[in-house]
Amino acid sequence: MKFSKGDILVLKEKQFPDGAVVVDGYDDSGRLMAHPMGGGFQQYFPVASTSGFRLVDEAERSRALFRRARFALADSEETFNGWTDGQTWNGWEMPRFDKGEAGRLIRWLGDERARFDAERDAFVTVSQDGEDEVWAGETITISGGSAVKVYPVGAGAWIWDEVATARGGGAVKANDIVKYSRPVDEEEAKFRFILLNEPEKGRVDIQLICDERIKPIETVEAGEIEAVREPHRPDGEGRLTGGSGS
Repeated sequence: MKFSKGDILVLKEKQFPDGAVVVDGYDDSGRLMAHPMGGGFQQYFPVASTSGFRLVDEAERSRALFRRARFALADSEETFNGWTDGQTWNGWEMPRFDKGEAGRLIRWLGDERARFDAERDAFVTVSQDGEDEVWAGETITISGGSAVKVYPVGAGAWIWDEVATARGGGAVKANDIVKYSRPVDEEEAKFRFILLNEPEKGRVDIQLICDERIKPIETVEAGEIEAVREPHRPDGEGRLTGGSGS
């Protein structure tokens, strides 16, 4: 079976969105070209291996996935790293946060009554009326199919905005050197990228700094990267060049 550009595929033994890829087309040798759903480097699959994939239909694709993003409360410059599935409340974001980030948010609020209730597995804040607001833990599915435990602190009640800036301080600009804000392993933590454009609708294009002639380009959420505070710039071959600085 030949797939079309834009088709979403998963291995036959997997359930969407676990390991889902988006078809980019075929190369001159007939290999299937595809990239991970949610962003990632292009992959190539020999003709023989494509029989192991199945097409994801509209019913499966309708399931909402959560993506990483940065959020700030109205009239605040403090930002928090979380997840969104695009749903809003009266036009305001409804973010989810992992336990560590939710705890940082609770401490930042500066209300001694706010706390984590281990028995209920929930963060608890106190409303202006003096009533407890309970934000219980839940499990979400993110791009790529992984399950993440999160807490919807303020979702559906507080005025949250998504912030289209890189983690680590201030708006990013084209040609900045950036890295993943939350790498999945030590190898991914070493990656450095050139930011190719300023954030547009919360997304940016980044190009891997490497020695390859054709350097991979990836589109990610702005909240998935942060500025690299290193005194280096890439040279024409993609290597980091030395420099003086703090």
